Parts: sequence; structure tokens; C-alpha cells
Amino acid sequence: TTTTTTTTTSTSTTTTTPFCGDDHPLVGYETDFTEFQHQWRGHFRITSNCEFEVTQFRYDGGGPAAYWWGLTTPYTSSNLRNNGFRIEMNAQELPAGNGFTRLVVRLDDRYGWDDLRVVSGYCEPFQANFGHVEIPLPTSTTTTTTTTTTTT
Repeated sequence: TTTTTTTTTSTSTTTTTPFCGDDHPLVGYETDFTEFQHQWRGHFRITSNCEFEVTQFRYDGGGPAAYWWGLTTPYTSSNLRNNGFRIEMNAQELPAGNGFTRLVVRLDDRYGWDDLRVVSGYCEPFQANFGHVEIPLPTSTTTTTTTTTTTT
């Protein structure tokens, strides 16, 4: 008896992102973006060890070459301008958003939440911060167990 197995492989244009874990202490941290230029607004939330989402995202799309940027040190405008860098995996220019837009952003493999102190929407040609959030230092949860022995 001969058994023949045929496997059919199809190509899909959908890209799936491998799960990177959700055990970092900052997962779940959320805050609102500052608004500086181009109607930049949104609610920021860290969703995993390597991703964040922005809900209620609003941006008029009027800034050329705007990308997600980060800092490893606290925010100042000159610090962002001189030391900031793109943080998104396969970075693309930021799309316009109407206030109902939801974006999910995967960090470049070189960065994680232990590294970043600031996430910004940044216009590279004009060195303009459209809006940013500050990320707190991660804290580790430590459990201390005390054992008491009583002898009678």
C-alpha cells in the first residue's frame, strides 16, 4: 500500500508579528501624548515587551518625514533633537489620524522598555517634536518571604 501526501503552500500578503512576551513591568503603562504641532494627540499604552499602541490618534499629516523617535534619557527639546533616533521596526512615515485611529507600533529589535525614556512623533527635516510621552523607569517587583520558626 502506497500513501501519497500532498502539501499545498500559499503565499499571503498579511504579515504576522511574532509575540515578544508581555512580562515587562511597564506592560500596561498608559498616558496621553503632549500636543505641540499638527494637531498631534493620542492615548499611548505599552502592550507588550516590544510594542505600544496609540488610540484616539489625531495628526493632520502635514509634517514631512515624521517618524516614531525615542530617547534613552529624560526629555528636553535639545536632547531629542541631538540624541533622538527612530525606534520603529521597519520605520515608515506616520500616517494622518482623525482622532479615531488606532496604531500598533513594534519597536526595532535594538530597543526595549528598559532603554526608552521618551517616545515622540518627530519630523526629521524640521527637527520638530509634534508630541511625546515620557516613559517611567521600570521597577521590578520583589517578593520578600519571612519565615518564623517557633519552638515550644
